[in-house]
Parts: sequence; structure tokens; C-alpha cells
Amino acid sequence: MSEQQQVKAEVTFEKVPVEEREALWEMLQVHLRELSQFDPELRARHGSIPYIFFDLYWSDPALRMPFFILCRGERVGLLLVSEGERPSYGYPFRCVEVSEIYVAPAFRRRGIGRRAMEFALSIACERGVPLLWSCYAGNTRALRLYYSFVAACEVSRPGRVVITGMVDGHGCDRKNFRLEPCSGNDI
Repeated sequence: MSEQQQVKAEVTFEKVPVEEREALWEMLQVHLRELSQFDPELRARHGSIPYIFFDLYWSDPALRMPFFILCRGERVGLLLVSEGERPSYGYPFRCVEVSEIYVAPAFRRRGIGRRAMEFALSIACERGVPLLWSCYAGNTRALRLYYSFVAACEVSRPGRVVITGMVDGHGCDRKNFRLEPCSGNDI
């Protein structure tokens, strides 16, 4: 087994309890600072970067799911998943969305982000809805992850992946991804 396969096998997901909100907030701030290079609105902010949906992850746990990503028991990232309609993406139907995904730099390129996407896909499959996610077009590191994930998904479910482009409210070029529903055994 390669090191990447071994690490990927040791990735787990811990639902973030309300008592751990501050730890998740700190990790989210690191992630948002990193993303600020692609978004002038985020780049202009000083101090804490607002995230208007943050508190909703504990007020509506059936539709918003915050997770720490763990590798060998160590917190190495976060995954924020939500369920609902996404008309701003041109998709006014129920779906599961990867709202945020972050893996600490020291743990990247080991299959952890791919495993997080597989975990999000399993949630969408359980609920029988598509999986959506979005990415800044300039974020080549994330796009590499997403295109490799999409390529693997195309093998098991040809024609079920849709990729579109859009310009968001801040004038940033984005790529949107949609993976249509699957049966529980084709993850």
C-alpha cells in the first residue's frame, strides 16, 4: 500500500460539537485568509473575516454539518457541508453542497482532500440528491483536486458530472461542479 493510500485510509471525520466552535472558527479563518488571494473583497478585510452562515451549523444540524478532518487522530482540516436549494448556482433543487473544504498545507497532496470529497458524496448519496461545490477559477491547487475527483467519478458514473462557470457577486471567476445523485454502492 502506498503512503497516500495508507494516509487516505486513516482519514476520519469528526462532527464538530458546539463546544469546539472556536477551534473550527480559527481553522476557518486560516482557510479564508488563504482564499483571500482570489477574492478582492476578502483581501481588503483586516482582522476576522466574517462567515455569515457559521452559527447556522449548530442551529440547524439536520441541514448544516461541520466536520473536522482527522488524519491518524490529528485535526488536519475542516469540511462544511450543507443541504438545501442553491438558486444562485442556477440549481433551485435540493442538493448537498461542500460549502468549505480545507486541508492544512503540511497534509496536502496525500489524498485527504479527495477522501473529504468522497465523504461529502456519501452524504449526498444517502440523501439521494446531487453534490455541488464551487471553486475560484484561479485556485489551481483546489481545481487539481476537484478535476481528479471528477475524473474518478466519471469512471463510475459517466455523464453525471456537470461543470459550469460563473462570475460571483464580487466579480470573481468561479467554477461550479455538480455530481448527480448516485446509488449508495457506486461511491
